[in-house]
Amino acid sequence: MSVLILSTDKILADAIGYELKLAGIQVSPAVAPGEEEEQLAICDLDSMPAPQNSVTITHDRAKTADFHRPFLMSELIDEVKRRLAERAAAAKAGDKASKIKVDSLRITENCAWLGEKQIPLTATEAALLSLLASRPDTPFSREEIGRAVWGEDSLDTNRCEVYIRYLREKLELPDAPRRIITLRGKGYMLKSFT
Repeated sequence: MSVLILSTDKILADAIGYELKLAGIQVSPAVAPGEEEEQLAICDLDSMPAPQNSVTITHDRAKTADFHRPFLMSELIDEVKRRLAERAAAAKAGDKASKIKVDSLRITENCAWLGEKQIPLTATEAALLSLLASRPDTPFSREEIGRAVWGEDSLDTNRCEVYIRYLREKLELPDAPRRIITLRGKGYMLKSFT
């Protein structure tokens, strides 16, 4: 993924570009209209307004920015690397989540879709539902769920049951579950209807 440098100050832009290249980060030289919204940008607020989600720099202490000049180039590079890593992780998670589909149920990063009905999910609910959907019609034990969702080998509370109930309340009638099934002694399972 490349980084745009948005500044009319050629000396500043060249210095940042040089340091980014030394750090192994690709720099995009040109900006097509709207391109700055798709890529990570380093924007000099003294030259132009910043696009969303850009790393901002300025001389003006009255302006809100990520970096005020003078700043340490190493700190700017670290921030760029952090944001690039976040974008890569989000893209990977989005790709993985967008592929999760069980009959009419689709799961994305922060919501589920039952047909055309959108159902908002918390991060934990999405992780739990994605786990169940990864192997439909196959039970997951509490221990498997604990390791995958919370990183714990054993759940000493009823946390798993609570989140199963939350999902049932959002996806079906909680008192008569047809989609998220409890299998006594085995765990929980997402039932497919195809």
